[in-house]
Parts: sequence; C-alpha cells; structure tokens
Amino acid sequence: MKWRLELCHKDSSSLHCVLGLLRERPELCRSLEGFNVPNKSKGRKFLHDTSRWLASSDDFHRLRKETGANVVVHYSMKYQAPERNTRELCLSDFLKLDTRGCYNGGVLVVTGSKPKRNDSLSLLRSLQGRGPKGLPLLHCAFNPYLVDEKQREQEYNRLRSKLETGVCSGVWLQIGSDLKLLEKGLAFIRSLEGEAKTVEEVKVYGGLFLPSKQLLAQQRFRPWAGVKLGQEYLTSLEKARAITRNILKVFEAYDVVPLIESSVRKVEQLDELAAYLEGDGQE
Repeated sequence: MKWRLELCHKDSSSLHCVLGLLRERPELCRSLEGFNVPNKSKGRKFLHDTSRWLASSDDFHRLRKETGANVVVHYSMKYQAPERNTRELCLSDFLKLDTRGCYNGGVLVVTGSKPKRNDSLSLLRSLQGRGPKGLPLLHCAFNPYLVDEKQREQEYNRLRSKLETGVCSGVWLQIGSDLKLLEKGLAFIRSLEGEAKTVEEVKVYGGLFLPSKQLLAQQRFRPWAGVKLGQEYLTSLEKARAITRNILKVFEAYDVVPLIESSVRKVEQLDELAAYLEGDGQE
C-alpha cells in the first residue's frame, strides 16, 4: 500500500532526523509515495527554508532517487491571505510561491480553521481563470467526518464547487474516526467523477494518525482544528488501533493513499506503520 508522510519538523535538525530514520527502513520506504509540508505560520519563510533544507539533504535525494517520492506543499489561506486582501492580491501572493525544485508534487490549498472571505475555493476559482499553463498541480481538502448534517451538506457542496473548477488533481481528507461517514464521503467523491465536463478522475489521500497514549491524551485535551475523533477512539488505545486498521481497509477499497500526520521521532513508529500497512497493526 502506497503511503505519504507529513513532515512535522520545526527546524533543519529535526527534518534531517526523520529523513535519517526513514533510511533505516528501506523496505517500508519502497512504498513511500512522498512527503507533505504543512503551512502553519504566516509568511513563506518556513516553506522556503524547508525546500532549502530538503535540497541540502543527502538522505532526501537518496529517498527520492530510490522511490520517486514527491513533495506536496500546503498553502493556507488562513496564514497567507488576510481578509483585507483583495482577490487579486490573494492570487498574486499564491503565484509567488516557488514550486520548482523540491516541491514537485504540487500545492494543497486549504482555508484554515474558520470560514473566510478569502478561502480556498475563491483562490481555486481565480486560478481556474488562468488556465493550466504555468500552474503547479493543485489539490483541495475535504472533511467527510462532519457530524452536523447541515455542515456536512455545505462541505459536500464546496467540494463539488472545488472540483468543478477543473484545476484540482487531488482531494485530501481530514482525519476522523467515523467509518460510515468516511465511506459516504468517498462514495460522494467517486460519484462526482464525470458528473460535469470540468470534473475528471482525481486522486484521493486520507489523513491518519498512528495511535499512542500521548496522542490520545493530546487530542482529548486540545484536539486539532477539523479533526473528528469519536469517544470510542479517544478513550481506548486498543480501540483506536482497531479503528485505524478499519480505516486503512476502507482506504484500500477506495484506492486512497494514507497520509501519516503523526510526528515520527523513532524507528519503532516506522515499524508500527509497516504493520498497519501490511494489515496487522498492534492488537
């Protein structure tokens, strides 16, 4: 099963550390599709620094040569497009993002934690008007785990609008634990393919945690924005692991590539990941 890793580094040292760990597990890395670089601060300095750090890493170049791994960079409207900006300024700022070199997997455009006038859909529509020439591969986000029916319907409609721009090559799912809502959301994505002339087949990726006691405690106390983990997942490590295995089964059935969003700091986590991908996981 192909998989991706979100780089949860804070500096050059922590980035080189995780790349070094990956080199210790070459068999697991044979199925590594690539990396994601999140955008969690204002300005593009961190994104530019990360590109530079990757370019200077021998481990990264070896991994890319051996696996063909690409890098998708995230672009957050929350941090890059303040409300005072006009639509034209938002477009101009996005086009300044350097997607050459390491960021060869394209750009995942996200709104952020709250609805905004300058949101991901407005930017995608602006990019639609430019045509595909000169644009990087573009990706959009989707949260299938919203429990409120009205909010879920709005999210579905927004995804349809994003795909109908015709510029999105990938859909990235938020993290959650409700299997029924996940399957419903994936069925909806597949139903959109070919629905309109501008909607073509898209690749789907799904966010996933590697469950641990520390993770469950953190998500109970201060859950990430948009992450929807139910009480069954949060109250029992054993159940969280079982849910993770079941999510991966759904991913496999719908040809979804998992994106591991846990911070990897030791090789044992990679062994745990390998077991999940092989259909085992920790019982």
